[in-house]
Amino acid sequence: LDDLLVRVIGGMYSGTYKEAVPYVGDNSITTFQYRVQLAFSGGTTTAGFVGLAFRCDNFSSSSVETTESMVGYYLEVGQYSVALYKCLYGDSICLGSKNFATSTNEFVEYQIQMDGNSIRITCDGTNLFNLVDQFAFSSGHLGFCANNVNANIRNIKVSAIQH
Repeated sequence: LDDLLVRVIGGMYSGTYKEAVPYVGDNSITTFQYRVQLAFSGGTTTAGFVGLAFRCDNFSSSSVETTESMVGYYLEVGQYSVALYKCLYGDSICLGSKNFATSTNEFVEYQIQMDGNSIRITCDGTNLFNLVDQFAFSSGHLGFCANNVNANIRNIKVSAIQH
């Protein structure tokens, strides 16, 4: 990674009902910090979510696939809960989940750090997940998606972790 691989200053609005995961970068991203600000808008259902994928790839030749074909990690962020999954071609293992509510139209920052086998995820500095995956995927793309949700996403930043 360069010091700053991706930076989106403006914003993106998503109100989709079809889940797809567009990938960013090549599949060699290993150790990184991935930060995203997001806000849920009115009209979001309790089942709707924004997905943040990391160290991910898929088994088809397309760079846009659903989570059903994904290999990698996937943070599912809803307005009232958050869950972390490890996906392997349609089989998903939940590595953790929490009830975690955010206010409508209020931006919060999610930060994902992946360093070797260690995964640390925070929201506005509050620790959500801090775990070690002994059989971690070694590299992959970054990505994001939305499913049945009205959300605004801005300030996507990816940088290398300095040791």
